Amino acid sequence: MNRTYALVFLSLIGMLLTHCTQPIPTGDQIKVTWKGFIGETPGYTARFTFENNSNFTLNDKNWALFYSQFPRNIKSCSGNVAISRISGDWHQLTPTEGFSLKPGQSIELQIEANRPWIKESDAPLGPYFVFYDQSGVEKAVVACTAYTIEPFDQPAEGESAFVPTAASRYQDNLSLKDVDISSIPPVIPTPVSFKTSGKPVTFDSAPEILFQKGLEFEAGYL
Repeated sequence: MNRTYALVFLSLIGMLLTHCTQPIPTGDQIKVTWKGFIGETPGYTARFTFENNSNFTLNDKNWALFYSQFPRNIKSCSGNVAISRISGDWHQLTPTEGFSLKPGQSIELQIEANRPWIKESDAPLGPYFVFYDQSGVEKAVVACTAYTIEPFDQPAEGESAFVPTAASRYQDNLSLKDVDISSIPPVIPTPVSFKTSGKPVTFDSAPEILFQKGLEFEAGYL
């Protein structure tokens, strides 16, 4: 009896160690494809497809996908994921509670946005995975080398792709808001630090620009 318990205990320990030491996937082991769908009216959709060819189980805590894409307002995502814009065109796709993609499985993630994707340059670019341990500590950054942008579907017969008009632009612009002037840096590129006096400054001659080696072009531009 004791021997049986010992074997069961060792088996559980082995399974736990195997789970905890899953090898991080390489860039070609998780195949990622993206496809945009052209429609006739706003409410545009695209689709990410993940195909897990590794021995690593993606869950709702141990990964995130980062990429660059011209910003759109994301209205919804399927498949237990969320998309957020970090800054500029830098986006993050993260799993939400319940996400799971085991070895050998694939999943389709439908995305709906407020603007159309109509050409290849609208697709996500430079995607890469960041993998974390269960406490959220970053373990590895892996570029997606098995990434494909699928051809766009053309409108069905009798339909046409949505073409922005003055009226549609007006409706889009209704959501724009004034930017607080205090949130805009006074100098671009933004310096590491600066102080404002609240008083106008007049230069009698061009100010001297100090720069480190390798920034000659930027200094000349300024």
